[in-house]
Order: sequence, then C-alpha cells, then structure tokens
Amino acid sequence: AHWWSGWYHAYSPSQINFLLFTAIWTVFALLYLTLAPWKLPTAAHKFAILAAEALTMLFWFAGWVALAVFLSNRVCFGHVCSAAKAAAVFGAFE
Repeated sequence: AHWWSGWYHAYSPSQINFLLFTAIWTVFALLYLTLAPWKLPTAAHKFAILAAEALTMLFWFAGWVALAVFLSNRVCFGHVCSAAKAAAVFGAFE
C-alpha cells in the first residue's frame, strides 16, 4: 500500500487496503478470542466466538479472492509484484 501511494502518487487499490484491514481485524479478533474466555467469561458466549471466527474467515476469503482477481489481469514485475502475489497466497492459507 505504501509503495503504491509513493510510486503512483495515488491511493493504493482497495483490494490491498482490504487485506490490510483484514490483518488488523485478525489481531483484534485474536485478542477477543484469547482474552474473553480467560478474563471475561460472560463475554465469551459460544455464538459470539463463532461469529468472530466466521467473520474473520469471510474477510480473509473475500480479500484473497479480490487480490487474486486484481493481480490476474495486470502486468506485474519486480519485488512489489512478488510481495503482492505472496500476500494473495498467504491470504488463501488464512
């Protein structure tokens, strides 16, 4: 995202921004999923845990598909392209 705004002097693509949001969301979801059952058992309802897991999974799936489609029809070269392809692969694993 930083390279895109520096090189093209424009906003980075929404697909990349969404994967960045998804990574930040995952950190907050992990904090909830680990701390809520331990410190706040009343906040760790089984459906809330399921919703956090399902929403995180949905975000990663949507981000991976969006970035893969974005990269599929682009002329892509260099380290930034390799990093974007690696982000798509890791997004698929997540």
